[in-house]
Amino acid sequence: MASLDVQGVSKRYGSYQALDTLSLHVDPGEVMVLLGASGCGKTSLLRMIGGFLQPDAGEIRIDGELVASDRMMMPPEKRRLSMVFQSYAIWPHKTVFENLAYGLRLQKVPDAKMRARVQQALEMVRMGGTAERYPAELSGGQQQRVALARALVLEPRLLLFDEPLSNLDASLREHMRFEIKAMLKDLGITGIYVTHDQDEAMVLGDRIAVMAQGRIQQIGTPVEIYHDSRTPFVAGFVGLANVLEAEVTGEGPGGLLRVEVPGLGQLIARPAPEGGRSGRGQLFIRPESLHFGAGDNTLRGVIKRRSFLGASTDFLIDVGGHALRVIAASDDENLPETGEVTLSVRPDRCLFLVP
Repeated sequence: MASLDVQGVSKRYGSYQALDTLSLHVDPGEVMVLLGASGCGKTSLLRMIGGFLQPDAGEIRIDGELVASDRMMMPPEKRRLSMVFQSYAIWPHKTVFENLAYGLRLQKVPDAKMRARVQQALEMVRMGGTAERYPAELSGGQQQRVALARALVLEPRLLLFDEPLSNLDASLREHMRFEIKAMLKDLGITGIYVTHDQDEAMVLGDRIAVMAQGRIQQIGTPVEIYHDSRTPFVAGFVGLANVLEAEVTGEGPGGLLRVEVPGLGQLIARPAPEGGRSGRGQLFIRPESLHFGAGDNTLRGVIKRRSFLGASTDFLIDVGGHALRVIAASDDENLPETGEVTLSVRPDRCLFLVP
């Protein structure tokens, strides 16, 4: 296990600022997910950590050891880390065994020990009987397991993932998320995982760093990122949310706020951690936080659309001129079909954020 420290790192491509004085700390054995849309800088950061890109400013340290700055660049092979790529990057003309043994041969590992480590790595990813097969004889999911085993066989102190599941079909991708999570926890390896897939980030990350425009917008656990978003960008980017313009009108009970929403009237809401408690802002309400029936923050509206999605049912409801989405469990026998409905939402699930 290794710690990672990124301090004030910047990178520019011509006039484009890919990373802007970004800092990040990852504890030993922690899995940190870098989450963001294309062009946010997450892949540039991963390439810097891996030793494939040099920062224009700042420093990167692994276990306290300086590995990159604007003045020096330790080669990737000396950083004792491995990377799992989106494209698998396994050699089609080599067997599974040869793919895994290649790096160990470069390290001059004795033959007997090399074979034992290759077999152990294949067993870790449940590919023990495939050593003599070629990549073309394997499914996409099996090839990704081979790529993971090739990274693990080097016994890295840091394991980097560059959107490794994006080429898999949806059901296999979901299955592999849980497998990778369990494996990393069992082995205790520090992981840096890049993805634009929010579900993937929620499953895999001990903590998530949400990135935009070369900066980290917020770092937190999946629960903190989802329910305690610190900026309107994070609240709108992660998951689904109903976004309403609102203005604070006074203090509510228990440290909550009273906010006025045009067309809806007054609601009781919760300020963001370290957020503003006055003025104009936005109210974020997750679709699953709205419930049918009276209660706190009662609203009345008319169903405009009802979509059955299997385990859940997605409603679009007109409430005072606002189109609110409501997602409810499909097995709820009291779900309405059409017409007028009453909704309610707990104050702690109404998040007020100031831009």
